[in-house]
Amino acid sequence: LKREPAPDFRKLAAETNALIDFDMEARAFLVALHAEFMTRSGQAAALEPRLVELVENDPSDLPEIVELLCAIARELPNEGADQLTGIIRRLPIGEGKPATETLEKELAALEGFRTASTSYAAIQQRLRRFIGENKPDGWEEHPGDTAALAEKLEALEDSEAPSSYLPLVTSYLLQSPPGERFPFYLWRMAAWCEFAESSGQNPFAIPALPFLLDLCDSLPKSDSYYLEGRFLRAKSLAGEGEFAAESAIYLDLLESGQLSSDAFVIAATSRLATSLEAQGKLREARDYQLRLQDFSARYPAANDALLNAMLISLELGDREQAAAILDRLSATPDDILILTPNSRQIRSMTALSDPMAYWAAGDRWWPEWEALY
Repeated sequence: LKREPAPDFRKLAAETNALIDFDMEARAFLVALHAEFMTRSGQAAALEPRLVELVENDPSDLPEIVELLCAIARELPNEGADQLTGIIRRLPIGEGKPATETLEKELAALEGFRTASTSYAAIQQRLRRFIGENKPDGWEEHPGDTAALAEKLEALEDSEAPSSYLPLVTSYLLQSPPGERFPFYLWRMAAWCEFAESSGQNPFAIPALPFLLDLCDSLPKSDSYYLEGRFLRAKSLAGEGEFAAESAIYLDLLESGQLSSDAFVIAATSRLATSLEAQGKLREARDYQLRLQDFSARYPAANDALLNAMLISLELGDREQAAAILDRLSATPDDILILTPNSRQIRSMTALSDPMAYWAAGDRWWPEWEALY
């Protein structure tokens, strides 16, 4: 097979530089290409004064230039990315608000991307060593297009077949350039290992889940799959009966301000309450569920939590609180209530004309009912 010659980046840099002043419609694109070719050919030092000259002569397309330069910096090797990022930071932005806002926004996104990519690459190396030392007998490697691997993985999601999914996802994680889908598939590998180990199908000679959860903990804390990894660790602890350790994870997530969406807040609060209930801490569990009242008009899961808070209140003998929760549930919009798993029970309770009288009547007939058994 004939090997394609490597691109002559010096030549390409000279050609794009010559075109910049002759194609004003494509100027921003040509400036960005020139910057890429200069950086890749080791001419970053000469690039900076040229960019400054171009920006000062015509700053009209500066926001577009900054956006394109940051996109290119994402694709460069580490040294080149460092050089180009430094040049972008030193560009003479001046007083133009759109350009300043674009620069700040794009640089923040670039720094976040580079931090994440460094983290992903380190995780990939740790995973490669682990698989090298613990690869199950009979596992086949699946070299090739990572996009094709992703399609196969998606097709296996509902298969409940760890022996098929785990070798594929491992191949994806070890071959894929550490990018945006990397943390998702790392979390999926951990989730499938949790399923495999809990169902007696662990293909590894040792439990792999603790190691994979440690890898998830190494993701940037701003990544949603870092949070998914924390939830998965808590689930694993609950499965081992370690409810105090489980609840500590949810409490830390709630108090740290790391939860990035209402869905995460509701899930962490609900699961914390369930964990506290399993420890016999009913009042604490109920009080955490009450924190979800402001979500009940928009999220079905919040209504389920409030129903449980009402039942705990009744168990604690706090009928006034139970009635107050019932009032809140009765205000839930029908389109949200219909999606709530325990909507039938909620409807039957909110239909009571006098819940206090209903519960008081139970004081009379419940002892008689228990006496029958």
